[in-house]
Amino acid sequence: MDDFKTKIRRIRRFLRDELLNFQNIGTFVAIVICLLWIAGSVMSMQKIYTLQKRNATKEREAAILELETAEVENELIFHQTAEYQELALREQGMAFSNEKMLILPENSEYASNKHLTKTADTTQPQSSNWHEWVQFLFGS
Repeated sequence: MDDFKTKIRRIRRFLRDELLNFQNIGTFVAIVICLLWIAGSVMSMQKIYTLQKRNATKEREAAILELETAEVENELIFHQTAEYQELALREQGMAFSNEKMLILPENSEYASNKHLTKTADTTQPQSSNWHEWVQFLFGS
């Protein structure tokens, strides 16, 4: 039993004198403060990154909406022009009073196929890789 009490006293003295002295406690507190500071910095950087990403997405969406708005405005301006109004009337089959409409018959089969070009088979036969190397090296 005395041996057990002696071991307990030695452990207490070791903890009190060696581990729990002022220098070790100060070092431990400094390490905890540094770890908390690093964790806070990392969390702040992560939050800033997330906000920047969200901001960039919103800016892109705003630019797209601005382009769509400009496109609609340009289309509205175009629809108010005389050229568009003339085009719309012509699509409905109307014409000016001094114009005459010419209706042509559909093209015949011969006229439709007259200018089609015949595609010639110009593909070269595939040669093997070995044959191409021989031609490259010996020029045959």
